[in-house]
Amino acid sequence: MTEPGSPSTPAAADAQAPAPAQAHVRVRVGDCHIAIAAVHVERALAIPPQGLAALPRRQGALTGMIDLDGRAVPVVSLERWLPIQASPAGGALQRVLVLHAGPARIGLRVDEVLGVKPVDPQAIVRVHHDGGQEEWFQSVVPASAGAPILSVLEVDRLMALCQVWCEDVAAPKDPAPAARAPDQVPTERHAVFAVGDDLWAVPASAIHTVVPVPHVELNMPPGHLTVAISTLRGRKLPLVDVAADPARAGAALRPWVAVLESQGQWVGLTADTCRQLVDLAEPDRAPTPGDPLLKGLALVPGLGTLRVLDIGKLFEAVPEAAVSDVAPAPTQAGGTEGAVGAPTGAQADAGQAGGHFLVFEADALYASPVDSVVGVVELPQPTIDELVRGRTAVMPWRGKTLKVVSLPSLNGRPGAEPPRMAILLQPDPAEHATVGIAIARLCDWLPAHRADVREMRLGSVGEFRMVTHQHDGASASMVVVDLGQLAYLLG
Repeated sequence: MTEPGSPSTPAAADAQAPAPAQAHVRVRVGDCHIAIAAVHVERALAIPPQGLAALPRRQGALTGMIDLDGRAVPVVSLERWLPIQASPAGGALQRVLVLHAGPARIGLRVDEVLGVKPVDPQAIVRVHHDGGQEEWFQSVVPASAGAPILSVLEVDRLMALCQVWCEDVAAPKDPAPAARAPDQVPTERHAVFAVGDDLWAVPASAIHTVVPVPHVELNMPPGHLTVAISTLRGRKLPLVDVAADPARAGAALRPWVAVLESQGQWVGLTADTCRQLVDLAEPDRAPTPGDPLLKGLALVPGLGTLRVLDIGKLFEAVPEAAVSDVAPAPTQAGGTEGAVGAPTGAQADAGQAGGHFLVFEADALYASPVDSVVGVVELPQPTIDELVRGRTAVMPWRGKTLKVVSLPSLNGRPGAEPPRMAILLQPDPAEHATVGIAIARLCDWLPAHRADVREMRLGSVGEFRMVTHQHDGASASMVVVDLGQLAYLLG
């Protein structure tokens, strides 16, 4: 029986389906955080060194004019009309956001562009209901993990209240159709991120969200594009650093992460700041054949050279993106849904071997399932000294004292190098204390789809598993050691 108010037909259900999230540009003006629908944002311009061109007015929000490709655009400042604490002029992060509604354009001076945030239209809350036409803001976006409460600025309302905008002069009608200009070249919107000394342009359509760097579960060894594995909203998230400077190896992660999505997988692009939005056309890019990450280079007035990221190349270069997959829940016999993230197909085959693996070196090269791993840390020197003497050692970690043990040698000989790192493990059941197992170095993170796992049997050893890993045309095989089980036995 149909409940009152519920859709009675598939068409009605489609009509009531939730609207997709809409991209909003986050900006800050003084102490006010604002969201503006991205469809109304044309671009962000740096304020010229000489400042805005003056257009003296006795009152109103107009603060000056700025040149946009030979067109004068009026710029307004919210703090001239609203009780918003003004920031000093000339700040390095200040921008003019060029907004449009139909043919009309207006510039908005902001103190900082904070990124792009997807907003569910149903999440926008109307807080002013008096119908007053003299107020700038009526609605807000509730706070989230990556942003405070945002006031929603409606561009057409802004223009109506300021009575400030400009329009392009209408071109005269051309009586000769054959002489008309060719169709305008289509453009694609990009978000510009500062990464070290470079500016990277990332297609906005690939950006799922921009958040502060999440908690890191695993730091990857130097020399990898992937620098760490973190968790965001219940999914593993590989973090990459595209900076070309090798001196940053081992340095602190950059403060912001642009979560990029492709075919259901995530990669986190670490960045120092999100600068602005730009529209780039195919002719704007100079091709860079053979570059592993770039579509090309673009020169943008007021910004300089942009490195245009190729999303497809990035995901090909980050095999760790496979750990972010959320597999669809399979239907079991009887029609019930399986658990979210249950393995399917090839994942189920790999799951018999433990899924994803850490590859590390002790007295030999080993691989271990990652299920029980909670972190990888460098060992303090006193702990190393105790382990070299053959003793059980301890180390501090997050306000606790952890037991650290050496990995038993499978070949009966100690490793050629002293231990330098520890893999921290939480044995099952969870009430057991976290244990550190000392290793010489962490070598790789091996996603399940790259691991060829084989069951073997030797008369003197019994059953064991081997992982064969293909990398750069070479093949490496290693014994699988379940560190989670060892931690339970040795802890």
